[in-house]
Amino acid sequence: MPTSRRWTLAISVFVAACAAVAGACGSAAGSAAYPLISVDPHPTTQAGPPTSYEASPTPTCQRTRVFTPDGKKTIVIPPTPGLRAEALDAYTTRLSWWFNDVPDECTPRVMLLSVVASTDSRATPYTIHIDSHGEDGTKTITYPKFLDSPDVALASAYLPNGARSTVARVLIRRG
Repeated sequence: MPTSRRWTLAISVFVAACAAVAGACGSAAGSAAYPLISVDPHPTTQAGPPTSYEASPTPTCQRTRVFTPDGKKTIVIPPTPGLRAEALDAYTTRLSWWFNDVPDECTPRVMLLSVVASTDSRATPYTIHIDSHGEDGTKTITYPKFLDSPDVALASAYLPNGARSTVARVLIRRG
């Protein structure tokens, strides 16, 4: 089968799946009520560390523009979680996240949680994925000991279709 036919078939299957599952592609009828935002494509490369120890969640779902094979489209993304991080020792951090309002059409199914030593030029975020259903939670992450101690925590949420919230970034509080 020629490549162009495979792409057409793959796109057709995706569009059919989106139509079959209400809101699965962020196009549910009520989505226009959510705020339209711009999403930073590289949240972990923002200049400098964050300046606070707590990030508040966004009030509800949000919308953003994405490029698809059919052109520009507006989709619903999950709310950005609230986030706090506390060092339990030099390399172990407890992350706590929460949400305000999580409508069914944007209930996160996966949380992406990370810690990083932002001042260590060798460091990249140590990241874990956790199944979620839009509930609040707490998770402990241990950072590799061959790097400097982590000082920044990050959290974001994913929908089943892969749409991602904006990223909450906070400093890790040390006792």
